[in-house]
Amino acid sequence: MSPKMPFSPRIYWLIYTLLFFFISDCTLTKSLFRKASSEAESPAILWNKYPKKLNPKFYSEGSTYYKFVERNSPSDGGKINEWELTFLVFEKDFLSSIKDVYPKAETHLYKLNLRKRSGTYTKSDSQNDFIAKFSNLESIEISADDLKSLLLKQNNTKFSSTNINEMVSYSFDGEGAYLTSENITSNQTRIFEWKNDIPSSENAPRSVFLYSNASEKPTKFSSTHYDYFQNQFEVSRIEPNKLFYKSIYIDSKFEIYFLPPLSNNISTKPKEPVGLKRIGDFLLREETQ
Repeated sequence: MSPKMPFSPRIYWLIYTLLFFFISDCTLTKSLFRKASSEAESPAILWNKYPKKLNPKFYSEGSTYYKFVERNSPSDGGKINEWELTFLVFEKDFLSSIKDVYPKAETHLYKLNLRKRSGTYTKSDSQNDFIAKFSNLESIEISADDLKSLLLKQNNTKFSSTNINEMVSYSFDGEGAYLTSENITSNQTRIFEWKNDIPSSENAPRSVFLYSNASEKPTKFSSTHYDYFQNQFEVSRIEPNKLFYKSIYIDSKFEIYFLPPLSNNISTKPKEPVGLKRIGDFLLREETQ
């Protein structure tokens, strides 16, 4: 005769069910599931961890190249924008030398180059990777002698646009991300591809260039001489009730912040903070005496 259970089987099923929901609801379990499922899908902004400084012989302090990647969620269309911002402050001695050689040349103290690739993205087979497919490229180049005029020009200038066929893949790594490959297709036949290995250390990056053409033998070139720092990104998760902006220039009187439009043109986003003036896709802070 089998031993008699001290409680009804229904009691045991109730205990198991409660334990299951308790474990499923615990913070650690939820965070693990959330991290595994949303790393490569959740709305986010990536920006280059090491903004590139420009030649001090021609450009003053604050002149920098920035890169931002912004994306919404797949349920909102899986849209993605990649911004390249080159903010230039020319050395006054350099401008004077240009005027000496070319008296009629038009020179300005500030210059802003904007380049935006737009398209869609999808999660790759890897849980932490995603692939962006860009179909449109827009760009403008504006100059001015003061920062307010520069931002107003940017807001009122129409981008030039062209169709492209390019792919970029990224891999998340904790709180950061890496650009792992770029692919450009030209005339539907020529393919240029760069693959960047995630290094085991900062001193061991490796990049591989591949070129293929329908009528030629593929070409492959591998090199360790590559500015891998430009492929490393910080990551910020997009919050529906919080404005995202990032400082790109500061001096004794002004500070300029970039305001990624795809991530901020949402009805639930608040207005700009007190003391900051919104001009197009930028915020301007001016110190008043």
